[in-house]
Amino acid sequence: LFTGQELGDRKPSQLLSRMEQLLGQSAEEAPSFLKELFLQRLPIGVRMVLASAKSDTPLSELALLADKVKEVSAPPPPVNNVAESDSLYTEVALQREEVACLTQLVKSANRVVCGDD
Repeated sequence: LFTGQELGDRKPSQLLSRMEQLLGQSAEEAPSFLKELFLQRLPIGVRMVLASAKSDTPLSELALLADKVKEVSAPPPPVNNVAESDSLYTEVALQREEVACLTQLVKSANRVVCGDD
């Protein structure tokens, strides 16, 4: 029944509403079961915050708190783009070559000025 119910882009309170809708009367008869199913579908960071709530906090209040936590949670860091890393590597390699060429030019100029042959 709940295998396809994931949080996705929804607010946790929206997910809870959908789960209650699917359970119908059973949601009222087994609130601890619904709570467990609901919490399992939340990100770990949100669950950690909700774990600090009192055990008798109504599920609807937990869902609203989860909404707030999810809202202020930082998005996951972006995955480094391989092409971007490659271009940075190429840029550094080119700059090293330029430094090597300039070093050779300075050495050559010093030989000419100082008369080292």
